[in-house]
Amino acid sequence: DFLGPNDENTLEIMLVSILIALVLLSSIFEVLTVKEYRGYFIRKPFIQKGKSYLTLKDIFENENRLNILKQILNNPGIYQNELMRNCNLQKGQLQWHLDVLLKHRIIKKEKYGQYTIYFPRR
Repeated sequence: DFLGPNDENTLEIMLVSILIALVLLSSIFEVLTVKEYRGYFIRKPFIQKGKSYLTLKDIFENENRLNILKQILNNPGIYQNELMRNCNLQKGQLQWHLDVLLKHRIIKKEKYGQYTIYFPRR
């Protein structure tokens, strides 16, 4: 036998540690920052239905919308009530900003039973 019992355990621990490190490293690269996400949408060819007085620059300069977007990017599938709590906004305020982000196709929403959940649009 080339490896003793203790050596096998050490090897298993090392392999598991390397695997965990690789998973964590790959997940870091998948999380977009708001700045990267903003850049993606500003460069993206954009066809919008209806008229809006807001430009993409305006959309990404609003502090409330940035906070909402950070929450959605960090917690894909976040519930509307959780967004309201985390962003410290009233329901009407949150809905206004969500509608702007949805209209400009920056985020998307899905119904999950009685809940509405939000995701970044990729």
